[in-house]
Parts: sequence; structure tokens; C-alpha cells
Amino acid sequence: MWDFLWVFLAVAVYKLVSNLVYWGQCGYYRTRFTEFCNGKEDCGIFRTKSPVKKLIINAIGESYWLTEYPDCKTYLQKDVVIMFEEAIGEYKSRCLEVFSPLYWINTVIYLPQKILQYIGLPSETWIGRILNAIWWISVAIYTVNKEMLKGLLLWAAQKM
Repeated sequence: MWDFLWVFLAVAVYKLVSNLVYWGQCGYYRTRFTEFCNGKEDCGIFRTKSPVKKLIINAIGESYWLTEYPDCKTYLQKDVVIMFEEAIGEYKSRCLEVFSPLYWINTVIYLPQKILQYIGLPSETWIGRILNAIWWISVAIYTVNKEMLKGLLLWAAQKM
């Protein structure tokens, strides 16, 4: 039981800290982009294209404006700043999820689909649904027959 709580706490702290860092980085790069567009010389904006691309894709997915970044044409400035704001909003939302019991309940219930999403596979397919059904049945059986399963596993381990 305590092992589960330590794992849960580690995952929650990692999720919170990593998204706080990403949130701060987005704000920093947005400020540097705005300063660059307002005429600040040599702020190193061209070295930020790769990290900005990773941050934005991680938050909101591919964006047309990433191909234009850090171009400061007047018709692009507003859209690039909006792209940063959307990413900041996504990272803020992820930070707040850490404190939501409904988020964690949903994560446990749909754990196989979350794992499929994490490794980059489509989770809303029949495979995801079958894995969820297997997960639910396994958890139900384990919950009802916890002691019997422990005995069965110990017996099987002794026979090996």
C-alpha cells in the first residue's frame, strides 16, 4: 500500500514540476520574442527555435506558426504570441490537474489508454477498448480475490 502511495506521489510531483518548468519557459520565450519584435538587438532569439518548437508541440501539437517563428512580420506577431499563450494555458491546466481527484480517478480507470497515448499509439481504437476491458476485469478480480491470488502466485512460484 505504501509503495503505491510513494509511486503516486512521485508521479504527481514530476507532473507538477515538469509542467511548471515548461510553463515558465513558454513565458520566457514569449517575452524574448516580443522584445525581439519591438527592436531589441541581439537577444539570441534565433537560438530558441528548437526549444520553442519542442515546447509548443508538447503542449498544443503542430502549428503553422512554428515554421514562421521567429519572423516578426506584423501579421505574424499576434498569431505567434497567441500560440505561446495557448501553450502557457495548456501547461497551467496540466499543473492544476495534479490537484484534481477526478483527473486521477480517470487516469486509473483508463490507464491502458493513457499508456497507449504516452507511447504515441492511437488510444481510441478497438485495441484501447479491449485493453481497458482487460484492465477493469483484472482489477475487479484482484479486488475480490486478493488473498486467494496471493496464495496462488506463491504456490506457482514454489513450483518453479
